[in-house]
Amino acid sequence: CALPILMDAALSENADLIIAFSTPTLQVALRKVEKTPVVYTYVATGLAAGVGRSRTDHRKNFTGVDVMGAYPEMVALIKTHFPKIRRLGTLYSPAEANMIAAKDMLEEAAKKNGMEVIGMPVNASTDVADAALALTAKGVDAIVQVAGNITAISFGSILQAAGKAKVPTFAFTKPQALAGAPVTLARDYEESGKVTAALIARI
Repeated sequence: CALPILMDAALSENADLIIAFSTPTLQVALRKVEKTPVVYTYVATGLAAGVGRSRTDHRKNFTGVDVMGAYPEMVALIKTHFPKIRRLGTLYSPAEANMIAAKDMLEEAAKKNGMEVIGMPVNASTDVADAALALTAKGVDAIVQVAGNITAISFGSILQAAGKAKVPTFAFTKPQALAGAPVTLARDYEESGKVTAALIARI
């Protein structure tokens, strides 16, 4: 992976500030950056990624904007408008801390509403097509795809598997809506970018 090399290059060139635009980038920064200010964004939860234990107990040179998906809201929407859906399927990467946190949040919301979540781990974008087919074979009523880097790259494969199984797909980002997800609840990433810019300006 090129991320450690790029991070080393930024540090060797004495960057005044580093901006991490994804969970993997943030995790590399956490390993390599000791004093340089780091601002993260487009990350579901910096705490789950390893920034610290709370919003007041964290690495002093790290700050950022959390953009956790609307998982409880999506479960409520499904329960209200699609009451026959009870088994939700999702793919997740065990290596992405934020995907684990998202899956856990989805599971918690589903349990509170009498639903269950069937999770299928994937380790690379090349695994997504087969994993999506395996997930639909488990008898899920819908795919509710938590946000993550690996599944974002290969979302088309998830839609194809769902189409073959004739189950609906619910998603959480605008690109997935544009790719064909019938129902999407997306956070405002443009607004999170503005908030991130304000933090950078303060630093």
